[in-house]
Amino acid sequence: MFEFSYSVDEEEQEYSAKRRLTMEVASEATIAEVLEAFQDFLAGAGYVIDPVNQKIMVVTSESGAF
Repeated sequence: MFEFSYSVDEEEQEYSAKRRLTMEVASEATIAEVLEAFQDFLAGAGYVIDPVNQKIMVVTSESGAF
């Protein structure tokens, strides 16, 4: 199982009702499913992801990232 966890810093808690966000993803999930879950996790933690220009994706050495 994969687990993503986010906790709001104590000094920021007075500005947010959020305290902690935890998401669990099945270990048999595909890479695409894990990436989709991680995007959902980031959105839940307050990050804005533009699906057109900033989509999270797998990058391999064949695509020139390394």
